[in-house]
Amino acid sequence: MDSIISQLHVRFSSMQQICDEFCVLWKFRDMPQDSISASCSKLSEKYKNDLTESLDDQIQHLKNIYSATFEDGLGPLDLLNAVYTMGQQSIYGDLCVLLHIFLSLSLPVTVTVAGERDVRREKECVMMVEASAIVSFRECECVLYRQWTS
Repeated sequence: MDSIISQLHVRFSSMQQICDEFCVLWKFRDMPQDSISASCSKLSEKYKNDLTESLDDQIQHLKNIYSATFEDGLGPLDLLNAVYTMGQQSIYGDLCVLLHIFLSLSLPVTVTVAGERDVRREKECVMMVEASAIVSFRECECVLYRQWTS
């Protein structure tokens, strides 16, 4: 029992660390400009192979137009899907990449004795979403199901 509690504590601590690092994705509307810039700068440095310095400008722009363009209360996955649905991924390229990174880090993966195929499917979904071939995990699962049943 202690082992389970310890493992849960480690998982929750790791997830809290990820959420603290990526909080700009859902708190940008209430954050001052300098806090957004600082958060974007840290993320751009950490993921320098994936993000550019324009991330800050993209999130600042999103903050300015959010209420006129998007629904209130969108989570990271819903925001990503909304950006793709509206065809704005070219405007928000770094934001989309950051959303993909966050979603791939926060996607729950459960390992069970009989669930090895499910874990593999979730990993394939993450890779497909990161490659921007698929917009949502639900769509990804449908694609993978068709591949495995054919």
